[in-house]
Amino acid sequence: MKRDPSALAERLWDVLVVGGGIHGACVAWDAVLRGLAVCLVERSDFASGTSANSMKIVHGGLRYLQDGDYRRMREAIGERRALLRIAPHLVHPLPVLVPLRGRGLRGRAALRMALLVNDLVGLDRNAGLDPAHRLPGGRAVSRPECLRLAPGLDAAGVTGGAVFHDARVEDSERLVLAFLRSAAKAGAQLANHAAVTGLRRDRDGGLRAVVHDRLADERIAVRARIVVNAAGPWVDEVRALAGPGRAPVPAFARAFNVVTRPLFADHAVALSTPGESGDGALVRRGARYLFVVPWRGQSLVGTWYERHDGRSGDVHVTEADVVRLLRAVNRACPAASLRLEDVRLVHGGLLPLASTGGDGLLARRGRILDHADDGARGLLSVVGVKSTTARLMAERAVDHVLARLGRRGPASLTAVVPLHGAEAGAPAESSPSGAPAEAPASMTTAYGSARGEVLAHLRRGEDAADPVAVVGAQVRHAIRAEMARTLADVVFRRSGLGTAGDPGPALLDAAASAAAEELGWTLERRRAELEEVDGRFGVPR
Repeated sequence: MKRDPSALAERLWDVLVVGGGIHGACVAWDAVLRGLAVCLVERSDFASGTSANSMKIVHGGLRYLQDGDYRRMREAIGERRALLRIAPHLVHPLPVLVPLRGRGLRGRAALRMALLVNDLVGLDRNAGLDPAHRLPGGRAVSRPECLRLAPGLDAAGVTGGAVFHDARVEDSERLVLAFLRSAAKAGAQLANHAAVTGLRRDRDGGLRAVVHDRLADERIAVRARIVVNAAGPWVDEVRALAGPGRAPVPAFARAFNVVTRPLFADHAVALSTPGESGDGALVRRGARYLFVVPWRGQSLVGTWYERHDGRSGDVHVTEADVVRLLRAVNRACPAASLRLEDVRLVHGGLLPLASTGGDGLLARRGRILDHADDGARGLLSVVGVKSTTARLMAERAVDHVLARLGRRGPASLTAVVPLHGAEAGAPAESSPSGAPAEAPASMTTAYGSARGEVLAHLRRGEDAADPVAVVGAQVRHAIRAEMARTLADVVFRRSGLGTAGDPGPALLDAAASAAAEELGWTLERRRAELEEVDGRFGVPR
């Protein structure tokens, strides 16, 4: 996967995808797999926005049961199964504990029935999965077992609990990269740090985009029959480049979670907290759930929502925001006693609201907007709401593209074709000396069957068990094969080095030195790159 923005101008593309997050990556993969000529541009780095800043949970839709929305449940269950199948190195089963308080509809009998219905609706949840990735059925647990699984929980009123299984993404940035690398391998042309700054209709009926290569400060004309706008929070800015329109401008909520010291060992735990911010209504009072997810030896806590009134790309989580989240967690689990000093990293992103009104309801379904009636024929916008269903949204978007092009393409296969790193029969990795390399288990999780590509960048005499040597290899691989161009690209979106918090000065210095050598940085540039990365850790001040 080589960065060559000039190649974008070499031909007429069937599809130009704008946005390199999870939805754009899935669109590129689906489109190229169905025989379309595809290019994709991303204004910053791949997976640098909301796609990376999530709770890492692949939801099977249990929450939709309370609304009787079985269609959405089936969709979520199917997409969870697809991700477990096509990216088994990155997506793994996750047991979730929901403590119960009260009786009647909030009691164990009602929960048993809900778990039974959930299992019946998802009877095929394990179809095609290997044994290690199959999800057990739900079960009710006693009060003592519930308190054992969630030590420190506020025990007042707890009558028992329910355990069900969803899935967890170990590295959401590398999941996006897996889709993109698969697309590139199949022929898609990709470019990060390349922003669309203009969009107009060509004489032949296609669209011509002006792409600004922000690294070389050059502008490139890119021609495409269809433009798929998957720019996330920037979706309306891209749409507006085609001229004024009548399509509704989505409003957004600011969503964030925090990485803290570990609170629970094996299970994700749903904490019921009173408050005004939650999944569904941002301003409506009432109980809501915060999830504590075990992840990379830490805990991921969230998600907290606030209405966003700023610019599309300005996701600024304040110290006051984090304090409110920690206060809610400590009320539900007094033994946690979380303080600001316990926060290793803050993840933030923007999610679309259902309307621009004041009700504060999060959008429940994604939308595919065809702007033909808006005066911009050939432009589609994909407004996604869940990373879980991004693959399905992309499939539907490409169906629409094929219809617009008047083609009868093959059916989508992205639910079953393994992604990069999940292919069977990959060669065993070895060090430059030719001897088998013993890499950390985290390498298999991050890179899967492709970890040998990374270890091939170890230098002669370096040991794959040496963390500093491995970081150097990861940096060289990220720059040479995955288009990393800044230290943040490497630390947060290629290696996973900093996604769970500050890894320490030794590893960051090793990463900076390797990147400086590869990219020819001056001492001043190296220092500036380190300062930018250091500023991401802890609580925003």
